[in-house]
Amino acid sequence: TLDLPTEAQWEYACRAGTTSDYNNGGSTEADLATLGRYSGNQNDGRGGFSGRTTTDGSYAPNRWGLYDMHGNVYEWCLEWFIQGQTRALRGGSWYSDAGFCRSGKSTGYYPSDGSNGNGFRLCCSAGL
Repeated sequence: TLDLPTEAQWEYACRAGTTSDYNNGGSTEADLATLGRYSGNQNDGRGGFSGRTTTDGSYAPNRWGLYDMHGNVYEWCLEWFIQGQTRALRGGSWYSDAGFCRSGKSTGYYPSDGSNGNGFRLCCSAGL
């Protein structure tokens, strides 16, 4: 079965066994800059775009080989964030400040409002 990840599943996959702000074990913007596109590195030349999203895999993966868990686009999660009005988002985006890209940070947005800063990552659960 394919579905959006829960917030807990998303964070578990993002952290990949770490407990730090970013999944490379760090907590500074310099650590984040190696992991994904965010407001502080929009013009670093990676991924062929400036001031926007970047090509998937342009930054370092986490320990489990997952790319772009920090920055690039916010990722929709299964839960509703505020009383059924906004859906939970994780990971930060190309226009986000570093704090919004942290592993443990969650926010919400209205799914009906389009944004080029939002995307999704599916998870697969095998039927038992």
